[in-house]
Amino acid sequence: MAWFQGKLLVGTNRAIACVQAEAEHLKNSSDPYPPSDPNVSCTPDPTDLPLQAEIWSWDPTTNAWTRVYQSPNDVPIPNTLLKKTARDIGFRNMFIFTEQSGQQALYVSGCAATQIYPGVPGARVLRSTDGVNFQPLSQTPGTVFGDLNSFCFRTAASYNGKFYLISLNPGAVLEATNPELGDNAFQVVSKKGNVPNELMVFNNYLYISFDDPTQGFTIAKTQATGTIPYKMTSIITNGGYKTPNPNKTVLTLQTFNGSLYCGGDGLTLGGGFSAQGAELFRINADDTWDVIVGASRTLPDGTIKNPLSGLGVGFGWNYNNHMWRQEVFDNRLYVGTYDESTQLRLYNPNLGPQEGFDLYYTSDGVNFTMVDKNGFEDIYNNGVRGLLSTPYGLFLGTANEWYGTQIWRAMPPGFVLPAH
Repeated sequence: MAWFQGKLLVGTNRAIACVQAEAEHLKNSSDPYPPSDPNVSCTPDPTDLPLQAEIWSWDPTTNAWTRVYQSPNDVPIPNTLLKKTARDIGFRNMFIFTEQSGQQALYVSGCAATQIYPGVPGARVLRSTDGVNFQPLSQTPGTVFGDLNSFCFRTAASYNGKFYLISLNPGAVLEATNPELGDNAFQVVSKKGNVPNELMVFNNYLYISFDDPTQGFTIAKTQATGTIPYKMTSIITNGGYKTPNPNKTVLTLQTFNGSLYCGGDGLTLGGGFSAQGAELFRINADDTWDVIVGASRTLPDGTIKNPLSGLGVGFGWNYNNHMWRQEVFDNRLYVGTYDESTQLRLYNPNLGPQEGFDLYYTSDGVNFTMVDKNGFEDIYNNGVRGLLSTPYGLFLGTANEWYGTQIWRAMPPGFVLPAH
């Protein structure tokens, strides 16, 4: 989501549960497609899936929603007879960047269907200056941006006047002074083989998280100068040294009260309840770090770190496998989770009291208050996929792969709306 040109812009994906099921089926034929979940509706043939991603706009002056973009369905699916799929099957991130001309533009990170239709073109990035008209950045074959063939683009940031963007599969941090030009305006500035996931400017550095499925994530910082790949200074390594099962990924970064909060991914496939659970970390201005929500651990130098909030992994519920989104609103830090319980309901009916995402907030960065633990009383809202502070309140977009995303708005008592 983004607040741009006085409106709320929301990017969506399509048939995500079906896409995930087909991707797993291609890896392992024993994983079924269509999925066995009776609440998921998929086309019998995965090449018939409707996958056109969309962008919607909400106008606060009229309270009306308008679809401003739908991905074209014009990509031939290899090894089929005349079947086509969408150029973009989801929009994962929106970022407002002030270009060298002074023009503010909205950059939208897209995802492609390469996971389920090998051979189709990779992901795109769309650009808009008015929130109504969207055009893809140029990706000419033979150029840096044209040859990436990324499955997905992710988070973006602005640092020292330059635009930074994360590519997923292949994993890369991209840099551009004039991103609107696409093609060779971009260069890869991260080390080959490192897999970045999130980035954010904090304390005059660019902080970047890198994945490691076995040792645990790393968070590093760079001044983005000198020779490429840029020098990175590690701040947290080995997923913060939780043993066993360290968080392998950082999914969200957010600044609050002079610190950088880092939300982890604790999903452990094939592990039991005790192996799961996301953690929340805090990096301070001097680059010391704390566990805010998570397990106690002993570092290699003997230092013991306990969770300052007193809450264990997943805010005390191990199936909270992602600290998925964070946002600062009304002088509070809000943290929303992804709760795996809804997926697991078919195997364990006793999970009902916890099904649906959790939402917490903190005013001091340590002590948390629960807002809700049941997806706003809809168990199929299993994740907080978007959080955005705006002049019209705090907007929350749900992940709901069964019945479709929902958009919620919160306004605290005494909140004053702008005059039209």
